[in-house]
Amino acid sequence: MTLKSLKTLLPFIMAAFTPVLTSHALAEVIESSKITPYKITGGTVEEVREQITLKGPKDGDTPRISHINAKVGWRFRTQMVGSKCVITEVKVMISIVRTVPELISNNKELKSQFARFRKRIDAHHEGHANNARSMARQMDRGIAALPRATTCDELKRSVERLGNRLGEETAAANREYAARTEYGRALGATWPP
Repeated sequence: MTLKSLKTLLPFIMAAFTPVLTSHALAEVIESSKITPYKITGGTVEEVREQITLKGPKDGDTPRISHINAKVGWRFRTQMVGSKCVITEVKVMISIVRTVPELISNNKELKSQFARFRKRIDAHHEGHANNARSMARQMDRGIAALPRATTCDELKRSVERLGNRLGEETAAANREYAARTEYGRALGATWPP
């Protein structure tokens, strides 16, 4: 085989190995999670409510008991293989940050009641976190499954469109979940209980 014939066959050889380069095995989802507690004190249900109102996260001017921020991001690499651009590596990241109350009290009954309340907050947050995880899995699979493109810019635009669509779907899922659970109230994530 001459060098000239090898150059002629190279695009065909590379095309044969392209499925390996776009294999889903090269993709990964990485999750980071952080809990940011805000400390409250009190010996009565009312004192705890006042502390939550004073120290809890705000939505504008409206005090909230807790907050979850779940973001999905991604990175990927492309490479020209023959006359087509392919995805060679995908990394999808989920960052989940929860702001929750942490009670400091000597009242054992109140602490027990508060612990049950916190479990309900955590359960509510988990629903939003699961929506982000679902988006991350879909993004992971979606990027890895994108067809080869004529240019890498074209492939990057396809990834952007996929991310925008899944982001909108996830935002809608979060709105529906929040409404269905009455922002956690239907799950018992309210104080006073």
